[in-house]
Amino acid sequence: MTMTKPSTDVRGFSLIELVIVLLIIAILAAIAIPSYRQYVVRANRIDARRSLMDLAARQERFFYSNNAYSPSLTALGANGSVAGANYTIAPPTASTTAFSITASAVGTQQTSDKQCQTLTITNTGVQASTGATANDPVCWSK
Repeated sequence: MTMTKPSTDVRGFSLIELVIVLLIIAILAAIAIPSYRQYVVRANRIDARRSLMDLAARQERFFYSNNAYSPSLTALGANGSVAGANYTIAPPTASTTAFSITASAVGTQQTSDKQCQTLTITNTGVQASTGATANDPVCWSK
C-alpha cells in the first residue's frame, strides 16, 4: 500500500486580492449608480412629455367635436396619473379658444430633477418648464 503525500498547495484568494476586487467593484458602482439615476430621471420626464403631447392631441379632437377646449381630464379620457407615478397632470386650464396643460414632478422625481419641476404645453404648441431655470431647453429635448 502506498501512501500519498498530502498536497501543500493552498488554493484560494488572499485577503489582499479580495480587498482589491471589492475596491474595484466599489469604484464601478460609484460611477454607474449616479449615471443610472440620471437615466431614470430623463426616462420619467419623457413619459410626462409623451402624456402632455397625447393630452394636447385629445384636446384638439375635443375642440373639433365641441367647438371648445375641455377643462376636465375625464372628458379627455384621462386622469391625473396618466403620466405615471412620477408626474401629476393638473386639470387643464381651458376656454373656448385656448388651453394649457401642466405636469408637475412628484416624489423622487421632484427631488432628483431640479431643472424640470413642471412641464407645460398650450394649444399653440408652446412648451414651457419651470425648475432651476425657467424654460430650460433640456426639459423638452431628448
